[in-house]
Amino acid sequence: MRMSRRVAALVVAVASAILFVPGPAEAASGGGCKTGSYDLRPCISFTNDGGGTLHADFYALVDHGCRKAVLLMYINGKASTTTGTYEIRSGHYGPIRVSVASAPSYAQSAYTRVNYYDCNWNYITYVNSPTIYYFA
Repeated sequence: MRMSRRVAALVVAVASAILFVPGPAEAASGGGCKTGSYDLRPCISFTNDGGGTLHADFYALVDHGCRKAVLLMYINGKASTTTGTYEIRSGHYGPIRVSVASAPSYAQSAYTRVNYYDCNWNYITYVNSPTIYYFA
């Protein structure tokens, strides 16, 4: 009897821990994320909020020590002038937002790029989010 109470308590504790451990959040609706090298997870999304807004953010899933990153958004293959620069550990970074209200009203594409550097700004790699297609 005593053993079954312990087992039941353990099962409840483990189930609670699994249910309430937050995982990395996803980008806002209408987009997606992709885990790449160095456990970087860039995300892209589009929200139709009257004119349309693109959202770019990323997650560093593992702390690799002192690292830096530049968050960029590519729209129709060209880098946006809106960027974010971060000294990163593990966690969520961004978002940066770009309004597409003035864009032509035909299908557009966008993705997020995270350029990854060491503490002295020596380039290591980049990771891209999935590409999304939207109507502005």
